[in-house]
Amino acid sequence: MDSKKLELLKSDLEKNKSKKDDLDVDLDAVQNIVKKMKEKDKNITSESLSEGHLKELREVISQGRLSQFDVDAENKLAANTEGTLEKSAAKYYKPFKKLVDSVVLYILKNSLGKKISYYLTSANYKRTLVQHLVLSTIFSLLIASFLSFLLLIIFVATMPLWTVSILFIWPILFLVFVFILSYVIPMQKAKSRGVYIDIELPFALRHIATELQAGIGLYKVLQSVAANDYGVLSEEMNRTILEIENGTDTKTALRHSALRSQSKNYNIALFHIVRTLNTGGNLASTINSVADTVSFDLLESTKTFGEKMNFFGIIFIFMAIVMPVFAAILGAIANAPLGQDGSLFLPGVMTPTTLTLIFAVALPIIFIFLVYYIKMIEPKMWFNLSKGLDRYQVFLYALKIKIPAKIWIVLIFFASIFLGIIGYFLDIKIGLLLFVNALVLGLGLPMYLYFKKIREIERYWPDSLKLIADTMKAGSSFDFALREVSTADFGPLSFEINEAIRRLEMGDSMYVALSYLALRIESKIVRRTITLIQESLRTGAQLADVLEEIANDTKQLFRVKKERQTKTMLQTIFIVAASAIVAPFIFGMTRVITGFLTDIAVNSGIAAAEALQVSLDAQKTIFLLLDIYIVIEIFAAASMISVMREGDLSFVVLFFPVLITIGYIVYFISQVILNLMLSGMV
Repeated sequence: MDSKKLELLKSDLEKNKSKKDDLDVDLDAVQNIVKKMKEKDKNITSESLSEGHLKELREVISQGRLSQFDVDAENKLAANTEGTLEKSAAKYYKPFKKLVDSVVLYILKNSLGKKISYYLTSANYKRTLVQHLVLSTIFSLLIASFLSFLLLIIFVATMPLWTVSILFIWPILFLVFVFILSYVIPMQKAKSRGVYIDIELPFALRHIATELQAGIGLYKVLQSVAANDYGVLSEEMNRTILEIENGTDTKTALRHSALRSQSKNYNIALFHIVRTLNTGGNLASTINSVADTVSFDLLESTKTFGEKMNFFGIIFIFMAIVMPVFAAILGAIANAPLGQDGSLFLPGVMTPTTLTLIFAVALPIIFIFLVYYIKMIEPKMWFNLSKGLDRYQVFLYALKIKIPAKIWIVLIFFASIFLGIIGYFLDIKIGLLLFVNALVLGLGLPMYLYFKKIREIERYWPDSLKLIADTMKAGSSFDFALREVSTADFGPLSFEINEAIRRLEMGDSMYVALSYLALRIESKIVRRTITLIQESLRTGAQLADVLEEIANDTKQLFRVKKERQTKTMLQTIFIVAASAIVAPFIFGMTRVITGFLTDIAVNSGIAAAEALQVSLDAQKTIFLLLDIYIVIEIFAAASMISVMREGDLSFVVLFFPVLITIGYIVYFISQVILNLMLSGMV
């Protein structure tokens, strides 16, 4: 498809040429350019890794039109786009043709174009390189113009002299967004695909080894992995199979798949497969060995993660406590009417607007970045399956709540507002505490209880597999072994297995009953294991050995999790103490000191009326910001602990209500203590 579109693009461009002499190009030089592209870092690419994109680059150069680049916006740019937004953006190509062409051609002539070509291939983008660059440039143009327009309005309203700076801000924004949209986003998408491959890889390797041991050929095994739902890994296998069907040698296709992937373990596994094919070794044994290595690497990555978190507590204290306390105290001093003639002490240094931007915008953005950073560097073991409201509806049904998810969310929201209003009449802090706790508990409790059940099933899963394997090794069938497991006390897992047996007794086949079991349990571990069991039953592989290997792998995953919780225990205690005890105590003292400075100025009679009013307004702003910031800071701490310790944000519902309650109690006690200490001084 891409080659046909490129040929259409080529013919389209040729129609715009007025003279044949314009095509005077040294074709040998063109081939040398392409050769240099292909000889890029051999650890990243190969001679045909990005052949489609390199061919496109070669055609752009060989047409001798680096200064005359043209695209039919409607027919070419809109092809292979992923949404209506991209199709709409294609309409803006012609009005900004010269600017877009110059940017795209500059990128194509530099090494950045080759890197983008590689990441587009690795991320499995459907659009061509030229399409991607043109659309990225158009989006960057629109975003930079919109942001510059907003800044212009702000400058005109507040600082008219700064309006000239828009002439410098716009090109900077434009270039930054061109780099982000054209290069950073494809790179991040390619790396995220590598992460998803790492998650699925242990199960896929066992799948491959199981079918190879049953005597099935490698090509059929690859087709089986592609047909099963292994997510991104199945997509990569489909690309490999397509290459093989188009005439590429199996070993070459596997090598290409390894080179375009961002997963280190996947690359190692495929290169071991290629090496074994070349030497004629036992392929199934090699893959099992690689699967063991992947499990060991998971444990090592958890240890590394714990070491990275050692310094994180210090960063959190600086960002969550030191910076906001410094800003609040500086704001209190600057806006206190203690200057000459009763004026503000430091007028204009830390205004209420500046404080609001710091506490309500800058610090929350920093917390979001910190949570995202932890999420990015944490060891990835598994992820949840469904998303959005459909997934939340599953949580409600699991608790036997027969209310639609949207209605439940609306009811909880209004109930939280109602409780917050009741608490507000007692004290604003009580109202805020009731609102936040009711909202988090109402929305998060169904999710937490559901995942608690899933995790309990996963905890019993390795033991159940081991019992099935031992029973089958004693000469029993899988059907009989499954019934034996149902009689054991495996908590909620026993109930789910009994449901599968009930379907067998109703006349369903074993395949259907197992599929029903996988559908009821939203767990990657359970579903991947059931897929392997189904494939083993279908191919006649040694199921007992397979189940024993899976049981060992699953236990290894839980050992990794326990190791993770142990390694991050100190950091968890550090963040809990800092966020729920130290920070609220200091913020309570800051609040009292802020009011104390104003009271001194009022009682001594040195405050001017105008300065006093400004000081009182600033004091109210600081009080409100501190009350709200404690909620933000503790929620960020609960999120970090959830991701760091459990690898799942759903545990916020467990940590946040406890931490916020402790935090507000400490916040109140610190104010009472300091007020008593200062009561006789004013």
